[in-house]
Amino acid sequence: MNLPGWWLFFSGLFFALGSLVLIGLTFVALQMIASLRELNKTVKELQTRVDLLSNRVGDLVSEARAVTSNVGGQASGLLSNVNSIVSGASSRLETFSVLLLVIGMVRKFLGLKRRQKGLPGPSGD
Repeated sequence: MNLPGWWLFFSGLFFALGSLVLIGLTFVALQMIASLRELNKTVKELQTRVDLLSNRVGDLVSEARAVTSNVGGQASGLLSNVNSIVSGASSRLETFSVLLLVIGMVRKFLGLKRRQKGLPGPSGD
């Protein structure tokens, strides 16, 4: 075979450069694999932390749920107590208003009777 010298020179140059690029890429790939392993360890540590935090959040949610149901029960108990107090006061006020109405009617009746007899009424009429 009769190959020119420049062809052999450039072929050898491309072979040497390709070999250097291959060695460089292999080194970079190994570095990336090592970085990914370290990153994997960090991700696993973060995963355990996230699991602990999610468990804590779940506990806080259940605790908040228990507190709100307890407060809701106390509020409903308080409202029923207020309702019974108001209904009791309402019935007493109703009785008192009927009593005042009867007293007012008796006063008017007595006032009318006194006027018929010509005597002054209880209010000085």
